[in-house]
Amino acid sequence: MDTRYDTFLVAALGAVLAIWALYAFRSWLRKPEHPRLYAIPLNEEIEGGPASAILEENGYEVIGGRLRVPLAFDVNGETINSGLYIDYIAERDEGIYIVKTSRRSKPIEWSGTAIRDKFLPLLLLYPEIAGVLYVDMEEGAVRRIVLAAEEWNHD
Repeated sequence: MDTRYDTFLVAALGAVLAIWALYAFRSWLRKPEHPRLYAIPLNEEIEGGPASAILEENGYEVIGGRLRVPLAFDVNGETINSGLYIDYIAERDEGIYIVKTSRRSKPIEWSGTAIRDKFLPLLLLYPEIAGVLYVDMEEGAVRRIVLAAEEWNHD
């Protein structure tokens, strides 16, 4: 076989690989960053109490205590600070959960709107969690809240 054809074949293959590498690099640069803000925080100081007992009775292991997740928003150049409060972090076979406990002063209405407003920020802030557990202190029950896919009807 003639070496001119070998040289041409190697050069053509090299050009194709170089174009493919540049295209892959360019699309990687344009890829949006994952919206995750933080790793799941753990406060190792766990205060025992009725809520942790209810969680353990329902098969969950409490692995983190109460904490505040600080947030800051830029609104027209002005920084506004806020935060989300987490009562516990719990774990069970299928994953890690953020725990919120009921408060007499803030009863929750179990409607789609109320669930969205109360729990969606936590589910979106930590996409790797298995869900949110809501401990109802009066009933002694645990409600597991996960974001479920709903079929959209575009008619």
